[in-house]
Amino acid sequence: MRILITILTFTIICSQSSGQSNQAGFIDSSVNKIKLRTPESVENVFGRGKNYVDQADDETDVITSDGKQLLTMVFHPGGTSNDFYEFRVAYNTKDIRPELRISSNQFVTGKNISLGLTKRQVKKILGRPARIKTENGVTIWTFETSNKDNRYFGRYDFIDGKLIQFWFGEEYP
Repeated sequence: MRILITILTFTIICSQSSGQSNQAGFIDSSVNKIKLRTPESVENVFGRGKNYVDQADDETDVITSDGKQLLTMVFHPGGTSNDFYEFRVAYNTKDIRPELRISSNQFVTGKNISLGLTKRQVKKILGRPARIKTENGVTIWTFETSNKDNRYFGRYDFIDGKLIQFWFGEEYP
């Protein structure tokens, strides 16, 4: 009887952890204290009294203090001033020099995801992705979940086992 209880307990634990990619445990919602859909957090970091949404393309770029990393904050139509729905972080390979800059030399999410992490490190933090595919030498991990109000996604790109880009937020309807 003890063996049967142990086997049942192990089976339940394994089934719960194997579904992790479909649960909300992987959801990340901030980068360097800038929170998705929270205009106050944008203003706390960059200053009050200004709309930081780039009216030309609804994307606002921010670089690190050394200029080596780039955060692109994506605005969706229907949002309010400084209300960003998606964050994309990558190495600044095109040497873009926007006006906005943070004081740190790296972008870090609320779950401690940053460029350069290994697949193992990301998996330990976020769990198993819903999908994995490889395109042109880039391994792409995808996470997603949805409810009646929105659909959240997370995309993590790796080259040679190292994180080179991540992108997460709410998809535009």
